[in-house]
Amino acid sequence: MLNIVAAWGVTGKIQLTPPFFCDKMERNKESIMNLHVIELINNAVVVADIEELDEEPSCFLKNCREIIDTDGDIELRKWPLYTDETDTLIYSNRIVTISTPSDEIAALYKKTINS
Repeated sequence: MLNIVAAWGVTGKIQLTPPFFCDKMERNKESIMNLHVIELINNAVVVADIEELDEEPSCFLKNCREIIDTDGDIELRKWPLYTDETDTLIYSNRIVTISTPSDEIAALYKKTINS
């Protein structure tokens, strides 16, 4: 008997994934991450694994963390605040820039989400 993992996909439909593929995806999670730094119009700077969508809201941000820089001391804080969620959808008109994170931010992010 073949065991299949069923989960809600980003499209809102059930997606079936064979368990051997789930294990492979989990082991290669770091390599399939689309990590970016996003500056928002409210001056918040967020680092997240981004998935671009075809319609608005156009960005799905996974494992979001806000970058807090206090006199050169960088800290990552859970974002959005006041919720247990770490994934969010965001409209493109709220984004100022999207860029690749520095090695320091990428390492801190990976350490933070894996702890």
